[in-house]
Amino acid sequence: MARKESIYKSVHAEPLGRTIDRDYRWPEETKDDQFRFGITSDFSESAKLLLFPSNSCLDAAPKTGEIPGEQKKRDYAWPVDPAAFRFGKVDAGGEKEGVKNALLLPDAAELGNATTIVSATVDDAQRVRAEPLGKGRALGTGDPSLPPSHVFGISTATRDEWNAARLLHGQAEPADLLPDPNLGKSTKVGLRNVDNTGRAIGTPSIRSDVPAPKNKSIADNQNYGNEPNAAGVIQPPKFAPIGVFDEDLLSVLSKEDIKDIVNDAGWGLTDEKFEECYAQAAQMHPSGKVSLEMFRRVYFASL
Repeated sequence: MARKESIYKSVHAEPLGRTIDRDYRWPEETKDDQFRFGITSDFSESAKLLLFPSNSCLDAAPKTGEIPGEQKKRDYAWPVDPAAFRFGKVDAGGEKEGVKNALLLPDAAELGNATTIVSATVDDAQRVRAEPLGKGRALGTGDPSLPPSHVFGISTATRDEWNAARLLHGQAEPADLLPDPNLGKSTKVGLRNVDNTGRAIGTPSIRSDVPAPKNKSIADNQNYGNEPNAAGVIQPPKFAPIGVFDEDLLSVLSKEDIKDIVNDAGWGLTDEKFEECYAQAAQMHPSGKVSLEMFRRVYFASL
């Protein structure tokens, strides 16, 4: 850092901790360590006593009229005694309450405590234009003479407004909750798709009257009644994530397939226990057919 600042002239002219070197050519006497500039005095005086001299100093000082607080004497030939004479006009009644009269207005000083009746125009203007603390500004509408608790505007407490609970639950009548009369059918005369016998005319959107194909094409968007409804979409079966649906559990399986599924599930059934449960499940069907759901109910009922 010192090396970077060495390029400045002020660093050389005014070194740190030393006075500036102006290259003056002083006489040889000034090179003495005891040399002092100025004129020596016989005694040293305190600055405090010079500014605020004590009584002893004033008594000992010569009466030249130049001591602070003392009148300077110019040796004028006064026709009066300046020490006792006072210049100016003298009040005949004497000087009384001079500071009070100087602060008060002339009229108030003359009237004293008398009540002064003035016009109320200025006060009225101040009340209209001023903004009092903690109060509303006067808008020139007059004094309505209302109680302090009066509030302008329309109260919302008496209005029949809907709160959050009524917005969520509603306030419908039983007749409003009934389905519309034209829901799912035509109410226009001449365009109904039901004849006098009650037979519906047209093709239903869910073809439960047609058997579903064994292998459905991905281009076939027809619903054959085997697709889940809204309840099945919201709450799917328990084994739906692994691709097993209710119709798979209700389908008829052979004895060997049921035994393989039970063993793979880790139920740990012996051959005697399996034969016993399978025989009970076969008795539940008129044809002796057994599904996985029927076998599962019989097995868990025997535990």
